[in-house]
Amino acid sequence: MSADHSGEIPRLALEAFARSFHREACSYGFTGVDYLRFVNHLFERILEGEPDPEVRPGPAVVSAGTRADLTLPLMGHGVALERYLEARHGPVLRRWLAGRAGRYFAMSRTTAERLDAERLIRDPETALGVIATPDGSPLGIAAYFGLDRAQDRAELRVMVGEASLRADELLEEAVRLWVRYGIEELGLRKIVASLLGADLLGVRVHQRLGFDLEGVFRDEVALDDGFHDVVRMALLSPPQV
Repeated sequence: MSADHSGEIPRLALEAFARSFHREACSYGFTGVDYLRFVNHLFERILEGEPDPEVRPGPAVVSAGTRADLTLPLMGHGVALERYLEARHGPVLRRWLAGRAGRYFAMSRTTAERLDAERLIRDPETALGVIATPDGSPLGIAAYFGLDRAQDRAELRVMVGEASLRADELLEEAVRLWVRYGIEELGLRKIVASLLGADLLGVRVHQRLGFDLEGVFRDEVALDDGFHDVVRMALLSPPQV
């Protein structure tokens, strides 16, 4: 199933978001009247002229038929990607892994086992990068898990460590750089991403970068507040010569 790269969020992704919102609303105690009031507030914001987020076409991640040797750091617009250094980044990685986003970031997609920092760092099938400001302050972690050299595929994961990385354009630029690194340096043919159903920003960012929706897995993972849907997206890189 292909995503619509013109900017429309895929129907299955919206359904997953609706399921996640409904679960949260039920735990909060929403009644039928509360849902109607909520919808009315949304319409009021639209009628008051609340601007829609700018829909930008997905930038080219890598040109077809090219192959370059990329080394970290990579500099982008407002963010950089640095090589993970245990002495420098270990303490902040462990702090981020203790949070909810970190627990999902480090969860095995096959066994649901939570991987600790030491296993992530030592795993030969894992590549780690640090998302940072241009002056080197860490903002988050980018990773490729399950690096399969025979199939040239891996799973991309991004963990937001600092709130400023939640800005749409910064997160998109960080993912774009990491995808480019995966294709040009690691030689990946297919990159997959597994996003929580409530993560519409993540879905939008990956969609703009050319990822297609492959499916929605209902109640796939259990976190602190119950089971959550997972939206699976994938990017096929152009042939390398």
